[in-house]
Amino acid sequence: MNLLIIKTGALGDVLRTSFIAQALKGKYGEKNPKIFWLVSKKAINLLEANEFIDYLISEKNQKELKKIKFDLIINLEESELKCKFTSSLNAKKITGAFWKNNKINYSKDSNYWFNMSIISKLGKEKADRLKRQNKKTHRQITGEMLNINWKAYEPTLKLNKIQRKFSNNFKRKPGQNHCR
Repeated sequence: MNLLIIKTGALGDVLRTSFIAQALKGKYGEKNPKIFWLVSKKAINLLEANEFIDYLISEKNQKELKKIKFDLIINLEESELKCKFTSSLNAKKITGAFWKNNKINYSKDSNYWFNMSIISKLGKEKADRLKRQNKKTHRQITGEMLNINWKAYEPTLKLNKIQRKFSNNFKRKPGQNHCR
């Protein structure tokens, strides 16, 4: 089973979405899911040590994904470019945003999230009102969208060996001033 997550944008958004990989491994465990994640170059360091992601693909190498048949693609990006790319891939199912009839569209299971966004089918005024009224967390909305147990998983940030060494060297020790 091949699953693709497309979340390339803001670093904080990539990090807070990272729990999805583990949750999908849990949900589809018996099907031996392979998790692919399309990410921007600047966000690679946030996900490269995440053991729940099998293949981390940089945007510059995204054409490699055209060779793969996906059981599920989750596109959380709203750009026309990413939506067109999503729709160009071989997928049984797409959750999130995609390109159809010369415009950005989104799947029914992602209505709650995208109805509050810039690509809302309801218009900006209604989207802004829904956003103000929303009481759910990002993790809850995403979990419900994907039908995963969102309460059981937290965003994942694992440091690689080089990052851990840097972190340990950077830690403030008593009596030392690291500010310059």
